[in-house]
Amino acid sequence: NYLDKISETEKGTEQIESLKLIFEDWLSEKYHPDVFTTGGTINTHLTKDGSRIPDKQVQKKILSNTDDDTRKKVIVYEHAIDSSNQNLYTQEKLMNELGKVAFEDVKSLEDIEITFEKPGKYISIDKIPYYFNFPKPAGPGTVITHGTDTLVENAALSSYMMLPKTLVWTGSWASPDEPYSDATSNIEKAKILANNSLTPIGVYIVIGDEIHLATRTKKINTHPWISKSHRSYSNKKPWRKDNDYLSYFGSMDDEPVGYFDKFQQIFFSTKFLKTWEEILFKRFDNYFPLKKIKGLKPAYVEHVYINEHTPREVLRNLLDRLSSNNERCGAIIDGNITGNPNFNDFLEAIYSMDKDKGIFIITPSKTKLSMAYKNIHLIAPVQLRIKLSALMGRQDVSNNSVMLLLDENLSGEVLDKEISEISPLSIPRKFYEKGEFIIAFPGMTRKIIDDAVNNIKNKIIPEGQTPIIFINGFGDGHIPIGYMNIEERLINGFQSIDSELANKLIESIKNELLNNSEQNEFSINNILKHLQKLTNNSENQTKQLLKKAFMNSNEILASLGNAIEKGIEVLMGTKVEFAIPDLSAYEIGTILNLIGVKPIIVTTNKYFEDF
Repeated sequence: NYLDKISETEKGTEQIESLKLIFEDWLSEKYHPDVFTTGGTINTHLTKDGSRIPDKQVQKKILSNTDDDTRKKVIVYEHAIDSSNQNLYTQEKLMNELGKVAFEDVKSLEDIEITFEKPGKYISIDKIPYYFNFPKPAGPGTVITHGTDTLVENAALSSYMMLPKTLVWTGSWASPDEPYSDATSNIEKAKILANNSLTPIGVYIVIGDEIHLATRTKKINTHPWISKSHRSYSNKKPWRKDNDYLSYFGSMDDEPVGYFDKFQQIFFSTKFLKTWEEILFKRFDNYFPLKKIKGLKPAYVEHVYINEHTPREVLRNLLDRLSSNNERCGAIIDGNITGNPNFNDFLEAIYSMDKDKGIFIITPSKTKLSMAYKNIHLIAPVQLRIKLSALMGRQDVSNNSVMLLLDENLSGEVLDKEISEISPLSIPRKFYEKGEFIIAFPGMTRKIIDDAVNNIKNKIIPEGQTPIIFINGFGDGHIPIGYMNIEERLINGFQSIDSELANKLIESIKNELLNNSEQNEFSINNILKHLQKLTNNSENQTKQLLKKAFMNSNEILASLGNAIEKGIEVLMGTKVEFAIPDLSAYEIGTILNLIGVKPIIVTTNKYFEDF
């Protein structure tokens, strides 16, 4: 029918034949997406004691359930969990693995512009070629399963490799074997999106029925929840019904780029498609400033919050850390920096930094550090940090080009220029009288925690009050404790304490714990029981021994433990809107809990309101 309508136009029979070939090509190709597993909740199983532990067998099961025609099935990290991907090395490894598979040539469609009617707000994916003209991927897309705590960071990071493929990232809020888990349904929908040759090239996140652009996504809760009225996430969407569970991920303006209907048909936003068409055709132009690359080494970029009450030591610490870095590095300064009484001193210090060395300090808010740009203040701080890290991590981008490209709309960071996210954080002066505030980010080092401890030493804490270090993340996946499984962590930790005990522990783990049908779960609680039996210590003595071993296995854990031993309360909060219900639901959380880190059971803003 569409071809009949075309014949009535002045385009001619040559145009019809060209369009027929394109449609036949689309219909004849059967796509089978490559599938990657990395780690996270979606690659764990639930233990008898109620915690989730990484499981290679779960990863293998996910891969075995994919189509036989799937070209590549890759386990990137055999025992990785969310926090391991907060390490710059493991991020680099993941990007390189994706690049090996996803890098293929791209065929461009014929330049045909025929519109029969104005499309509605959302259109079915099979109608895309009637209204839009997208470059066509030469091969299958890729599905990546990942931990939800750090999903946004790595998905967005991969967007700046400019890969000529469709990447679809997904995760789950519960292990696949738990009741009501969304793991299987999320993987199936991710495969459907990656499997369709009409899906525009790009990097997407699929959670529930929603399709988000990776550079415009944020995690908004630890699990799906029901809400009839929420300031940012309403029920008034085609895929949402009253009393439905809302997704725990959302787009910046609560406008996902697409969704699945009840028949699992894909619909895309025409507003997104129009903007994305322009971005993609510019990307595949010979003069586009960024080329496709097969790998990416993300640069060290901090996320620092400064408002009118932040002590000047916070910026001084930041400048010292960046100055001592031997590679290109930077920071995003979030918050109301202009209201700080030391603002002019801040500017002078920032401008005195060695620009040739490649140190970039910017703020998303409208200040002298961003006024020359039209887009920077329209990008959410987390996404801006990721973009800066990606650009500095590309060897083909010079220092001079970094700031210019930061303002370019490279991967849809700015789809609606009216949308601007101002940090909802509001940290009062009274908190800073006894506390230090840290935002967790990939690659954070122990120096950040140590600087906070030193700053607290110089505070005059009112008698009877406890000094505080507040770490703002979104679940325990935001604390980088290194890429090791529990066995390796235990062995490394005990080797530094007691090598003889370490050797005994290795043998007993192999011979007893893993073969004991009653305690065959390699969880922290079972290890604790096993270690107590092995050493004949009391439960408290065994906990202290295990705590010391974990602290010796990683610098971040050592720094956190050091702060707690100095009488500082270390708290872990969320990204403002929602509370962490249970820190010890995961093995990392259990370790942090053992070290002495405490979760905030109210929202971050509510916590600060109490001051």
